[in-house]
Amino acid sequence: MNEQEESARPTPTSPGEDDEAVILPVKVTVSSEESIANDELRWPEEPGSAPLPILSYRRWTFCYMGRVLKRGAQQVLTDGTHLTQQDLYRVPSTMETSYLDTKFQTVYEEEKGNLLRTLWRLAAPTFVPAGFCQLLTVIAQIAIPLLVRELLIILEENPYQNVVSQGMLYVVLIFVASVLNALGTH
Repeated sequence: MNEQEESARPTPTSPGEDDEAVILPVKVTVSSEESIANDELRWPEEPGSAPLPILSYRRWTFCYMGRVLKRGAQQVLTDGTHLTQQDLYRVPSTMETSYLDTKFQTVYEEEKGNLLRTLWRLAAPTFVPAGFCQLLTVIAQIAIPLLVRELLIILEENPYQNVVSQGMLYVVLIFVASVLNALGTH
């Protein structure tokens, strides 16, 4: 079995007689099998990690989290926790600090040192669509009770009559508002 040295990590020991903690370096080795397992823990939603239909399915269902949740439920570590950093997926390459720092510096130089413009250019592609989704969600959440109220008014005014023609519009609008609410909150 081919082994690689990962890094020297400090491990705290129990306090001595003078109540000062002593930290001793410990070398941690990772086998080639564990190294392969860590390569498989690449972020599941990262572009290129799977075909587009599978990526879309993963983004909508979060099915890839089942492995992490199952692992956390099955293992209990000596310190009482359930997961370690090695059990989790790696950070997506577009979220690594080196990438983000380079991107920020580039945009900051293009904007000639204007911090607000730089932040707007970097954040707008994420926050403008999120704001639109939030607006849809708020409108749907306000509309649903109002539409239900109107439907109940129709039913109360016509107690023993067929109100399908009058009420169907409100039923369809309630359904559409519920779907928009669900899409907006995802």
